[in-house]
Amino acid sequence: MFDEASDKPLHVQIYAGLRERILDGRLRPGTRIPSSRSLAADLNVSRTTVLTALGQLRAEGYVEATRGSGTYVTRVLPEKRIRPPDREGSSSIVPASPPLSAFASRLAAIPPYFANTNTTERLPFDFRLAEPATADFPLADWKLAVRAEQGWPGTDYLAPEGLPELRAAISGYLDRSRGVVAPPERIVVLDGAQQGFDLLARLLVDPGSPVVVEDPPYQGVRQVMETAGGVLVGVPVDDHGLDPDLLPEDGAATRLVCVAPSHQFPTGGVMPVARRLKLLEWANRFGAFVVEDDYDGEFMYATRPLQTLFSLDQSSRVIYLGTFSKTLSPELRIGYAVLPESLVAAFRAAKWQSHRFSAPMTQRVLAKLIASGRFERHVRRVRRRNAFRREAFLRGAEEHLGTEVRVSGADAGGHMLLWLNDIALGALDEVVTHAASVGVGVLPATPYFIRKPPQAGLLLFHVALSTEEIVEGLRRLRIAIDRTRNGHA
Repeated sequence: MFDEASDKPLHVQIYAGLRERILDGRLRPGTRIPSSRSLAADLNVSRTTVLTALGQLRAEGYVEATRGSGTYVTRVLPEKRIRPPDREGSSSIVPASPPLSAFASRLAAIPPYFANTNTTERLPFDFRLAEPATADFPLADWKLAVRAEQGWPGTDYLAPEGLPELRAAISGYLDRSRGVVAPPERIVVLDGAQQGFDLLARLLVDPGSPVVVEDPPYQGVRQVMETAGGVLVGVPVDDHGLDPDLLPEDGAATRLVCVAPSHQFPTGGVMPVARRLKLLEWANRFGAFVVEDDYDGEFMYATRPLQTLFSLDQSSRVIYLGTFSKTLSPELRIGYAVLPESLVAAFRAAKWQSHRFSAPMTQRVLAKLIASGRFERHVRRVRRRNAFRREAFLRGAEEHLGTEVRVSGADAGGHMLLWLNDIALGALDEVVTHAASVGVGVLPATPYFIRKPPQAGLLLFHVALSTEEIVEGLRRLRIAIDRTRNGHA
């Protein structure tokens, strides 16, 4: 029944021994178990040890006690209820799973987000890393803010819209940096901007609803809206972002327009003010909401940041989404939505159902970092560093790629799109493969497009690399392009 040399407790061994005998049929259903005193005497252990083992068997349903009669092996064993009856040699029948919901079926039909570099082996010169440079994180300032919180997470269930002090800090920061004037009551803290898109899809998109997006759109927006059952209406973009003259002539059924005017993803176009005003006029005429995805609007290089759609809006049509993933770190999982008054109550309720509240400790630390002024100093410092990286990219592209490529999206943000002038669309995967063989990671632009792209293009994120790595990576990319053009294996 047990091994005195074993490191397992005696009551665990006795429980396991009796259970094994019950399951293999040596103790058949209905068999009376000896009393605890008898078992203790036979096994030369304490009665308490036996009672503990029998108590566990009784709790799991292997034995049952009858008052005044004793303890018996149960007649319906738990194992026979939860396991196929293989012990008797009969064939097991696996019942059919219930059908998935329409939502789950749509989700299964959508290809997974292909640019998930977290599961991809890192390369020495990896332009697939859509994240800030690790060395740019303000670690000393962050530690100061953490120490101010003394590591105490609190014990309360918090409001879904986020801590008041963080919403107040975000409100002040947006007013100073982006011209977005909104009280804290209209701000909801999110687990990244992607959660904002998901909640908006739940609130504003029914199956069959048209959703206007840029073509090419951000994949996160595309997936969320299609899963909700929305019908994507792609509006082509150029070097100046979405062209409002190409918006649908009849937008009466449209509730939602999703754009990234400060740095279109993935082409990098920056929408001029005239186009922004035209877009707002269209949305106002048809009563649609406009989602302004300002994921890296802090990083403008050629000019000062343009006025946001939110600041130009006179009709409470714009939903402003922001994130700290590009300015600090995606690991923080903190974003925010600035909402029209008409959406605040419904959005808060949807946030509560989706995710009760975001991590309070991170919220408190971030609020202190912003309130201290250190966050804005950090953003200015990173903007300067990213400007050096941008210059290195443009210099490396001119030196090593020359007329082989056209660079798009260089005026803002942390990525650029390289249009390959003499490479066929069908050869793009070959370029990616050759690039990986020389240690360079790049992403093909084609999967982002709804319609067929005008030419072959590569998406390159450069702010996670040093200036030397950027230039060397572009030099090696030229080798990959030449190998593809020449048909080399």
